[in-house]
Parts: sequence; C-alpha cells; structure tokens
Amino acid sequence: MSSFILFVVSLELTIFFVLSGSAKIIGVPQFVYQRNLTFFKECGLNQWILLAVGVAELLGAVTLWFPNYLGVLGLLTLCITSAGIVYCRVRFDEWKNGLVAMTTFIFALWVLIDKVVFLWF
Repeated sequence: MSSFILFVVSLELTIFFVLSGSAKIIGVPQFVYQRNLTFFKECGLNQWILLAVGVAELLGAVTLWFPNYLGVLGLLTLCITSAGIVYCRVRFDEWKNGLVAMTTFIFALWVLIDKVVFLWF
C-alpha cells in the first residue's frame, strides 16, 4: 500500500512540475506566464530566473523517476524550488497563495526521504 501511495504522489509531482515548468519555459498559456512573471518581478527577480526555475522544475520532474542518485538530485531540485517559492509567497504575498508550493514541497520531501533511505539502507 505504501509503495502505491508513493507512486501516486510521484506521478502527481511529475504531472504538476512538467506542466508548471513547461508553462514557465514556453510561455503558454499566456495568462499563467504573465501571472508568474508579475510575481517574479514583485520578488525582485527577472525573466531569466523564471526560465531557470522552469528548467529546474522540468528536469526535476523527469529525473525523480531515476532509481539512483540522479533521482535524489532531481527531488532535491524540486524541494529547493518549492521552498524558494514558499519563501517568496510568504515574504512578498499572502501565505495562503503559497499552499500549493507548500504541498509540493512536503510531497517532494517525502519522496526524497523515501528514496534516500532506500539507497542508503
């Protein structure tokens, strides 16, 4: 049962971060891209940082399925990205707008801990 739940959470993370990362990279749908760009500018970041975050999300979503340390690195990337967005949402916006990032951070951290425990023990 636990492995099935972990599989579903990993699939959810993959779908979410592939869609989120690709929207940040290619700019489609336009309203999502503009909302992200506006939020990044409010945080003092520019369009290149938005692109870098999109690439990190996309690579993290793909590599989280690898069974070795590359999967750990991908999950660590997703955790860092989600933690950064949580920080920006809490600091520059209302904390309620960061609930999705908080959830993805917790899920990515859970899968990361499970993968690290599996690799080391």
